[in-house]
Amino acid sequence: NDFGEIFRMEELLAAQTFRGELSLEHLLRLHLRVVDDGSKKEEQELNHPAANADVDAIVKYLDNKLNIADPNTGVTYALKMASEFKKSVQIVSKVLPAWDKGENLVGDVLILEKDLSCQFFLLACRRFETEKDMANGRIDNETLVMWEQLLFTRDLHENYYKLRYTDNFQGLFAEFLKDNSDVKDIISKYLADGFRFWDYTKNLQGIVRDCLKINKNQILNNAFFWWKHKMIYALYKYEKSIEAELREVVKGTISVEHILPQNWYGIRDGKDLSGEILKSMEDDAWKRFHEGIDACINGIGNLLLITPSENTSKSNYHPKDKIYDPPYSGGSYKNHDCNRGQWEDPQKWKLIIEERGERIYKYMLDNLVGAPYKKEETLSNPDGQTE
Repeated sequence: NDFGEIFRMEELLAAQTFRGELSLEHLLRLHLRVVDDGSKKEEQELNHPAANADVDAIVKYLDNKLNIADPNTGVTYALKMASEFKKSVQIVSKVLPAWDKGENLVGDVLILEKDLSCQFFLLACRRFETEKDMANGRIDNETLVMWEQLLFTRDLHENYYKLRYTDNFQGLFAEFLKDNSDVKDIISKYLADGFRFWDYTKNLQGIVRDCLKINKNQILNNAFFWWKHKMIYALYKYEKSIEAELREVVKGTISVEHILPQNWYGIRDGKDLSGEILKSMEDDAWKRFHEGIDACINGIGNLLLITPSENTSKSNYHPKDKIYDPPYSGGSYKNHDCNRGQWEDPQKWKLIIEERGERIYKYMLDNLVGAPYKKEETLSNPDGQTE
């Protein structure tokens, strides 16, 4: 009966994913890593089967659980595993989409890191009897914000590459399973100090802020090639913050569009105002101009997220001729459609790109990195009294 219900939900599971496909096989692998038959408790148990286990590895893992000396124990395992996996399929196909309607951060963190966030929710949702419990603040907005910031910042710094072992999400998930543990407190601890609690990652958000400040020029001028996965998510979140509707775009294959085309030199040959202005430049002025534009053409301020088909059809258009049709609405898409005329004058191109880039960069620092979470400390005044 449990497996019958699981397969009845398979189509719903495929339809409700927030990013790419999520098959039953994929979800089963994630379920076995953190839940299995409900018996997983220790950190070392939360790393099997492997994160990239194929079908044969999953079958072998289950076969070892089922074919043991006592057949009754194997049957008991099968019954419990079926019941627990059904619950996991319900969480991902029903609970999370319904929860996301009131709190978009649920879907956002699945878009950012599908596998890690899926495991997080498989554990976190089991702590509560109903979806109503979650909506009433047991997993509140602040907790989800911290989870998003941890996922965004955990590896976005130079110290990350100095560590022999980098992440330890199994350790974090193991803490969730302890009696009376608080999800918010656990995440805040990792967000404060990273996954290795010594000087390399202490003050994780401060380290990442410093790294992004050092690499600001990379973001403003080369985001298309620098940490592209993170930059795509920053673009998505920034556009959402200014009321763009992008969920349908990021659900499938994402294409990164250059508003001013990478191959923009042909605009100089045009017979419109832009072409006339560019043709009128003296050689030295033209050299300085195209070097300046080439320097920022891949900057985050010149990038938008669109579908591959749209990118194919519009990629080499002059910005003044580009119209971003649905499924995009709001945000920079609406702003561009209302102000396409500003791209007529090539002398404004660099400023347009830089100003939007600065806004996205600031949003990234303020929201996806955030201010450091500091543990409460006991302070003493000059009289020796604690405050």
